[in-house]
Amino acid sequence: MAQGLVKLFIQRLNSLLFRETETFSGLEHQTERLMTILREIRGQSSGDIWRINGDAAASSWINELTGEIFGVDNLIAEFIIQIDQENESDRSCQTKHFTSELQAIESRLAASVQEMTQLTKSTTVRVDK
Repeated sequence: MAQGLVKLFIQRLNSLLFRETETFSGLEHQTERLMTILREIRGQSSGDIWRINGDAAASSWINELTGEIFGVDNLIAEFIIQIDQENESDRSCQTKHFTSELQAIESRLAASVQEMTQLTKSTTVRVDK
C-alpha cells in the first residue's frame, strides 16, 4: 500500500504544480526537491523494504512514511485553501509558513531514506518473495 501511495502522491504533486501554477508560484524548486526525495523512496520499490513481512522496524518505517505523506497532503490542501482566501499581503506570510513546513517534511523524509537504506541492508530482515 505505501509503495502505491508514494507513486500516487508524486503524481498528485505534479498535477498540482500544473493546475495551481499561481498558488505554487515561487515554490516550484522546493516542491521539486520534495518529489526528488519521494522518487528516491519509490525507487527502492524493487528493494526488499516493500516486501518485508513480520519485521517491526520495517513496519514502523512504512507506517511513518504513510503518515508523512498524509501529513504533507493535508498541509498542501490547507495551503491552497488559505491562499485562495487571503489577500496579496497575507500570501507572503502564508507562503513563508508553508515553505518552513515543507522544509521540515523534507528533512524527515531524507532521514527516512537513510533509515530505509539501513533497513534494507539489515541481515535480520525476513523477506517474502
